[in-house]
Amino acid sequence: MKALEQAMANSSAARYASSAGFNRFHWILAVSARGTDRSQENVQRFAAACGAWLATSRIIWQLVDRDKDLARGVQVNPWQETQRRIWSVDIHFRWVSELFCSSMACEIESNRTKYSNFEFVSQRAITDLFKWVEAYVNRMDRQAAGEVVGPVPLPSPFARPLVEVLAVKGDEHRSKSFEELVDTLEIEGHPFVEVGGIIAPVAVREATYGVEFALLNLARSLLSDDKDRSDLFENAVIRALSHVLPSGIELPLAPVFIPIPETKNKGETDFIFRSPVHTFIGECKAMAAVHATGTVIHTFTDQVSKAATQLKLRMDAVRCGGGVTVDGLTWAAPSSNVYGLAVPLHSYGGAVWNHECLPHGAVDHPDLAVIPFHQLLVVARAMEDADDLGAYIRFRSALFDLKLELRDELDILAAYIFSDAAKIKAMIEGAPEHGMRVIRAHGVELETAVSDVMPTSAQAWRRRLTRTLT
Repeated sequence: MKALEQAMANSSAARYASSAGFNRFHWILAVSARGTDRSQENVQRFAAACGAWLATSRIIWQLVDRDKDLARGVQVNPWQETQRRIWSVDIHFRWVSELFCSSMACEIESNRTKYSNFEFVSQRAITDLFKWVEAYVNRMDRQAAGEVVGPVPLPSPFARPLVEVLAVKGDEHRSKSFEELVDTLEIEGHPFVEVGGIIAPVAVREATYGVEFALLNLARSLLSDDKDRSDLFENAVIRALSHVLPSGIELPLAPVFIPIPETKNKGETDFIFRSPVHTFIGECKAMAAVHATGTVIHTFTDQVSKAATQLKLRMDAVRCGGGVTVDGLTWAAPSSNVYGLAVPLHSYGGAVWNHECLPHGAVDHPDLAVIPFHQLLVVARAMEDADDLGAYIRFRSALFDLKLELRDELDILAAYIFSDAAKIKAMIEGAPEHGMRVIRAHGVELETAVSDVMPTSAQAWRRRLTRTLT
């Protein structure tokens, strides 16, 4: 571990990769190295070889034959999913990850009998875990800057049992090939690595603003009942949303049913929230990620189309004045402004933002949005009221109708909150060689994503985005 830290500190390429949120090759080295040589030279040679592999893989992808009968967005989806795993393509924030993990912990603590296998998960453990990771990253930064640093920080007694469960032992994957590890989702499930008795957040990106994926991965292994897994995911989404939705919105944490007219379908619904004149209906889908990058688009088609179909049935039922029950009681749901939110685990290689992929998921309604749960929390915190959220859902649908190339939810959010119609038009740039129109892409410095705390209001979040978006 020390050799890896020193090699990173003394390598400009490694520092650049770190600032870009690139840490998969570090994790591969930590979990698969079999030898005894710890010299910096060999570690740096490994880093250089990884860089050459990355460059070559990007070039090779450009040489792949294209199927003229298949939409470009669908064809490039496997490559986009690979990029999502290797690079920080989907923009995440530490405060969102911590909020969702705390919400999961709150749900677990509220029902210890149901979640008896999670005795090491608590809100205190989550708080201490994030503080420890931040201290570890700060130490690495000071060491890279040439400062004299103290001993490696250790997780608190409250956080350590949880960290140990989410950690993988060094050389655990020594029998696996580089090709297997470069695409694996194991890094999301186990971002921490134990080497020589010391646990470290080797996968800094995943250990800072992707811990929720590790917890959900743990839930899949500890909970044998599919209903219990779904309840944990759905109720954590609800609890997290309750902290970021605008005031004046009512979001119950209770069983919801929207019966489908002229059928026997009781219309069980994952969540619902309302303002005096709006109803938002939500369906969470698939707390499990797809391991094979080549099949992600097929899973998107299956899972998202199911969620979209369910939502459209429920939206129509509410629009027709159908009854809604929450916790067994009649619940008045405004029928004039009804919106649907499909909330998956991840972006399916960016398919949720690709106008050529969305039809495969039956997303063909202006009042229906597919937004991964992490990005949904980012969006919800920026909304000033229910009118704002409804307008945002319709705005993003209009962008897709324009057949724009969109890379991340943050690009849509930035266009919505920072631009008027004239500016939006100016942001659209032609790319004749591909026949595409591209809206400006945004990014966030790693230091911002790592150290961010939850904003106190929509205006505070918008001001922060103004300062930090690049």
